Amino acid sequence: MLQDFKKGVFKIADKISSGYDSTNSAIKQKVHEMAILNTKKTIAERNKSVDDYTDDEFEMLIKAEEEKIYSTIKSMSIKAVLIFLGLDALL
Repeated sequence: MLQDFKKGVFKIADKISSGYDSTNSAIKQKVHEMAILNTKKTIAERNKSVDDYTDDEFEMLIKAEEEKIYSTIKSMSIKAVLIFLGLDALL
């Protein structure tokens, strides 16, 4: 009986972990997409083109923008974060 209980707990834990992984992956993807759009917008505001930057420079700008987005996210509740990222369907 204890063995069955443990198996049940592990199944529940696996489902929770699986859900967390897919949500976490969706959030990372959405943040990356937002960072790319924001970076392109910033570059355009500087009257420059993406082609004016090397791939490494562009990636560094994207990473910096991702950090800004994550900083904003840290100050929000989880529900606000999902709405902010347009992932409110996960609620």
